[in-house]
Amino acid sequence: DWDRIMTVNARAPYFVCREALPILKTSPSPVIIQIGSVVGIKGYVNQSIYSASKHALAGFTKALAREVQSDGIRVHMIMPGGVATEMIKSMRPDINTSEMIQPQEIADWVLFLASRRGNAVVDELQIRRATKTPWE
Repeated sequence: DWDRIMTVNARAPYFVCREALPILKTSPSPVIIQIGSVVGIKGYVNQSIYSASKHALAGFTKALAREVQSDGIRVHMIMPGGVATEMIKSMRPDINTSEMIQPQEIADWVLFLASRRGNAVVDELQIRRATKTPWE
């Protein structure tokens, strides 16, 4: 489990970014958007490996943002909690996915971040379910 989850959530984003950077350096509006998780900030019971992988992604993203800032590449991280995906359905069949964040909502945030090029930059965006307690 460790190798598989770390490969998907930490190694793969590194290799994708490594290969994309030469292309992004020639782009007029380069942006990298990582999909993290609230688990990368908080630790949840029975999710230690997943949490470690998302912590690794957060650390990589923060360092990468500093490394490529002078190239004009913006690096964002979206950290949602509770997205109605097949993974969450298999891990937590007890959760009502109709109350969860829908994948299209995350896609909308990705499009928002990718389309902004002003003087304001969002480093990280934490997104919670409407039914969860704010600022928890």
